Amino acid sequence: MDAKQQIREASFPLFAERGTRSVGVDELIQASGVAKATFYKHFRSKDELVLDYLDQMYERRRAAIEQAVLARGSGPDAMVGVFDVLDTSCARRLPIGASFIHILIESGLQSPVGQACVSYIERFRNGLAAMAERAGLLDPGEFARDLQFVIKGALVSAVEGDTEGLARGRRMAERLVALYRPSEA
Repeated sequence: MDAKQQIREASFPLFAERGTRSVGVDELIQASGVAKATFYKHFRSKDELVLDYLDQMYERRRAAIEQAVLARGSGPDAMVGVFDVLDTSCARRLPIGASFIHILIESGLQSPVGQACVSYIERFRNGLAAMAERAGLLDPGEFARDLQFVIKGALVSAVEGDTEGLARGRRMAERLVALYRPSEA
């Protein structure tokens, strides 16, 4: 494994478990077992490493959600597959730092990391809209906004310890699908 990957392998679990703010550069260097110069050769700053982490997290989640929706078929009800991924993540005790929302809040909207979170959240919503359009739902953009709102609420509820938060979110997603389903004439 090269040094860059070694830094990622050591850093990403720390970010996922504790968030990005509370993990310092010295801790990242120690955990990865590289020299300070090696760390800075691959990542000019902690923010650059955090941005890399966000990119990796986004790609993994995007792929998992697309796969879960496709596994449910091609119709409108397939959109509820998003909650299959969330159920799996939360069953594994999704750490608080593994959320774009949490990282956005701890970084602030004006920081490069906060701006990246906003961008990933928007890209995720656009992906939901594209899937909703393929599924034949009416007004895919609005559906995606509403579904993303439900997802955020369900995730926050789950992190707060609400054991029914994801099930409640799934039921609300099913209602959204019914609301945006084209009427059969």
